[in-house]
Amino acid sequence: MLICLKCNHDNELGRIFCHQCGTKLDISQIKPPIRGGKSLRAKGKTNVGRIFSWGIRLVILGLLGWGIYLFAQVPEVKKIKTANSDLVSFYQKRDRFEVATKSQQPATVAFTQAEINAAISTMDMKKSAGRGVQFFPTTLQILLAEDSVTVVYLGKIAVGSSWEKQLYLSYTGVPSIADGKFVFQPQAAQLGKLPVPRLLLERTGFMKGYFRQLFGNLKEEQHLIESASSVKSDTQLVTLRYERAAPIP
Repeated sequence: MLICLKCNHDNELGRIFCHQCGTKLDISQIKPPIRGGKSLRAKGKTNVGRIFSWGIRLVILGLLGWGIYLFAQVPEVKKIKTANSDLVSFYQKRDRFEVATKSQQPATVAFTQAEINAAISTMDMKKSAGRGVQFFPTTLQILLAEDSVTVVYLGKIAVGSSWEKQLYLSYTGVPSIADGKFVFQPQAAQLGKLPVPRLLLERTGFMKGYFRQLFGNLKEEQHLIESASSVKSDTQLVTLRYERAAPIP
């Protein structure tokens, strides 16, 4: 700082006249950096650094706010029409395939989207237990696409009895059978309208555990799928195939 010899006002480095009284400043007061003086260049860098730091914070806050906004949005969920005949057909096909696998006879069975959703609708979806945050599932759907399946979950999230919000989750993956186990390779997911990066799904198992728990009571269906040799989906059907293993010589 430069002190005005007339009014004793502290002026910023770089000024020639006093900011308060206009008297010409004695620049001989300025010490070079090697003698303990402050560097104008360093000060300039500090100001730029502060501006950059605040800019980064504002960007992060903006992205966080936008993410919360997208999470709160609920995409339109088109209801899939099912009938009692779809449910009957699902169980008939399931039983027929189960008999074939137990007797080690080659078999192929194809379930339609309506048949799968008719079976899903019979699931007992209970709200989460405990205090504080609770989940109330209302709708669960399976949507078929070429080589992938999407699970759509619609429900409500509540905090105590004072706050409630509709909740939308979707989880898309490629179904397959590997070493006698059902594998669901994640491709995409959404929280409301907020997309979840695929890398996050693959590296962390994010959402996989929740949907595994959600389908945990479908023991017979899981056993049915894992007894198959292969599983494939398209826009209309999920096809299970069972091929008898070749005898070990």
